[in-house]
Amino acid sequence: MNTPTLTKATELSQLNTEQVRWIQSRLEIGGYLPTGQVDGIAGPLTHKALAAFKEDLWLEFPSLVGPSTIQALSELSPRHSVSEQPQALKQQVLTYAGQLEGKSVVLPKVGKIYEHQYIVPDVPLTWGEMTKGLDPRRIPNSVEIVEDLQRLAIVFGRVRSRFGSPIAITSGYRPAALRIGVPNSQHIFGRAMDIYPINGDFRRLLELIKVESAVKGIGLGQRRGFLHMDIRPGDRVIFPY
Repeated sequence: MNTPTLTKATELSQLNTEQVRWIQSRLEIGGYLPTGQVDGIAGPLTHKALAAFKEDLWLEFPSLVGPSTIQALSELSPRHSVSEQPQALKQQVLTYAGQLEGKSVVLPKVGKIYEHQYIVPDVPLTWGEMTKGLDPRRIPNSVEIVEDLQRLAIVFGRVRSRFGSPIAITSGYRPAALRIGVPNSQHIFGRAMDIYPINGDFRRLLELIKVESAVKGIGLGQRRGFLHMDIRPGDRVIFPY
């Protein structure tokens, strides 16, 4: 099915059969619409599924479909399972962030680093946050992973600067040997992080993630207390939890 081309917002019930089928197929992929409901009919289930998807992205007007909704639907990927999120999100601002303190380790490319040291100067993201306090099982062991963590830190820094309020990390680098999450998780390469706005403003944080072009993977986990962002190669994908 071809992606619909819409120049203005239109009620779901006013779209033609092929347009509705395309929307249903995307909602089915994302797990918003039950399997086997792609029939081209804009019935109650389809309206409910579209409304749920738009609510997750804080898109207004639950029954309207316009260019922004079509774009978001085209990026929709299968639902992910939740991995390694704290049972109670009570993150606080780090007291020693940015200081050469805490545990230390020698990494490829950068040499000796400290738990509370920023990954990139002037960006409030520490090695400890991305490695669960320099957990020995999570020490980056290649130049490629270190470089990806640095690139991710730079992108996070832009988001954090625009957000203007502390952001906690609920999950960062997760080596494949830990067997956490899916086998091809971007966390394995040091390209992904799950984040939590300490002020609770998930809506604004998601909007800022969406406008950051370097973010290629967006996970809608706000109902579980976090958002996912990653810098994978390729086109952008959006997925719910």
